[in-house]
Amino acid sequence: MKKIIITGGHFTPGLALIPVLQKKGFLPFWVGEENAVLGTKIKTLEARILPGIEVPYYSITTTKFSRGNLFLFILNLWKLPVGFIQSFLILVKVKPRAVLSFGGYISFPVCFTAWLLGIPTIVHEQTAASGLANRLVAKIARFVAISFENSRKDFPKEKTVLTGNLVRESIFKIPKKRSERKKNKIPVIYITGGSRGSQAINKAVFEIAEELAQNFVVYHQTGSLDLETASKISQKIKNGNYRTQDVIAPTEVEQRLEEADLVIARSGANTVSEIAICQIPAIFIPLPFAGSDEQTKNAELLEEVGMAQILPQARLSGTSLLEMINKVYGQIDNYRTNAPRASALIPQDASFKLVSLIEKSI
Repeated sequence: MKKIIITGGHFTPGLALIPVLQKKGFLPFWVGEENAVLGTKIKTLEARILPGIEVPYYSITTTKFSRGNLFLFILNLWKLPVGFIQSFLILVKVKPRAVLSFGGYISFPVCFTAWLLGIPTIVHEQTAASGLANRLVAKIARFVAISFENSRKDFPKEKTVLTGNLVRESIFKIPKKRSERKKNKIPVIYITGGSRGSQAINKAVFEIAEELAQNFVVYHQTGSLDLETASKISQKIKNGNYRTQDVIAPTEVEQRLEEADLVIARSGANTVSEIAICQIPAIFIPLPFAGSDEQTKNAELLEEVGMAQILPQARLSGTSLLEMINKVYGQIDNYRTNAPRASALIPQDASFKLVSLIEKSI
């Protein structure tokens, strides 16, 4: 089988791609990071899931390009050569035919070491505004695959190909399941801050949890750091309408998306893609310090077609969030009518297009 190393900070598209790679005769390996939160032993989603699906997983140490905090970057600069050495040892051991990057600082040493060793590299950019690591790696990559036309301008024209974002096949089945479901007796809100949770979103939700639970069933994915607080609030709400969980596995995410009348979330590319496919009205709270303000640009794709609203974190509070929920849910039929326009943005064959680029590279 043809070995390939996948690396990067975005795990969900990799999860969509792995079965397609395997069908095409590839043996995937993953290089990522072990801990989700610096200074803790909380595992990343990939570190939890990949061993269970028998994909070999390697962890390396490296550092973010902290453009907003030069002191922090200098303080952690020693990690960069460590990451290059670890990447070299992994690449020599695995001997992959290609390396695929899903962006993020973790991908930088892996991809540049692969280039030095003559191993072809392919970049996949998920966001509407490209990340720094992918822009750097694109200079030495064989191909750059993009999810949205908006990001084409950031990469070399001659090697850039529009594939679309990679979404698990099971997500594309959810709209049919939603159409066949009985209407919820009590409307359901699914709140998520991503696999690691969002303390800013959590704080706002905690302030209004009791009030929300009077009118909605709330599924709140908090991440590990705020789970204890969320659990205490949940115990106080006697009707059982406020339900909390730290990490939600991909199959559970599908269940939440199947049930939800409204989603409140960060606006990473994969979250936006899944919500668009499932045609669920959404309130997005973009991560304010994401590179190139990529999360705002992702959210704007759905706001522009009338399926979502954006609540900037600078204006986020319990009060402002409750006002936004009441506003959107009060016009929920309008948002649902516009939703099919958003799902058209996400092609179903993106994984196959990307595998074709990988095959051309080797």
